[in-house]
Amino acid sequence: METAREENVPVIDLWSMSKKLYTAMGEQVGEAFADPTHHRNYGVYELSKCVVQGIKDNRLPLADHIVDDFGTFDPADPDPFASFRVPASAGRMETRGGAAPKSPARP
Repeated sequence: METAREENVPVIDLWSMSKKLYTAMGEQVGEAFADPTHHRNYGVYELSKCVVQGIKDNRLPLADHIVDDFGTFDPADPDPFASFRVPASAGRMETRGGAAPKSPARP
């Protein structure tokens, strides 16, 4: 934060936001993680909403590209896990023909 002030650049304080988010999840915080380090889809989605809110709060030019129905997000009031669904387009890139491209071959 201090460096950002000195350099006059915006900051998205994801540490503070994620702390609020995980605290607010309470007993359901385990649904956000696959293990102590890696998130499940629910955790990734909620954390990404923190980033998007940080972009909006900082009035970054990128905010012009946020979908209109995003609204706002309060990390202290996460979406309930029971109603979480991965949006149909999440993780998919479609080609003109509508088919998802094949994953690149792994070495």
